[in-house]
Amino acid sequence: MKEAHFPYQLAAEVCEALANPTRLEILGLLREGEACVCHIQAKLGQRQAYISQHLNVLRQAGLVTSRKDGLRVYYQVTDLALYKVLDHLKDLLQSLGYWTPMNGDEDDLDRASQPCNCPQCQTKREQMATPALTEQGSLYG
Repeated sequence: MKEAHFPYQLAAEVCEALANPTRLEILGLLREGEACVCHIQAKLGQRQAYISQHLNVLRQAGLVTSRKDGLRVYYQVTDLALYKVLDHLKDLLQSLGYWTPMNGDEDDLDRASQPCNCPQCQTKREQMATPALTEQGSLYG
């Protein structure tokens, strides 16, 4: 008889992992793509240990995966269908009158526009600031 409840147990465990504002905010940041822990830490303004604890809960629930590159650990969502669920939740909250964007923004948790000083973002800015080489391999063509 217990087996009949197995899918509900799994669904409850996933819902439990989602039932935290910080974890939802982390998933919002990962919507933009893979991110290192230092990027998530910089964007949320929280300590690395705090972020890692939440990432561990998301990983144990199967919602994110990680990979290591040198000293950095990068996270990404396991399945983009997760964002359909979160978008439906947002739609439900809006229809109930509970979700009201702050400061006229579409999303309350949109931190993408805030500058980030993590090593990942600094490297991207440096690459964008470096002039591209022409096809001949010279800066001056």
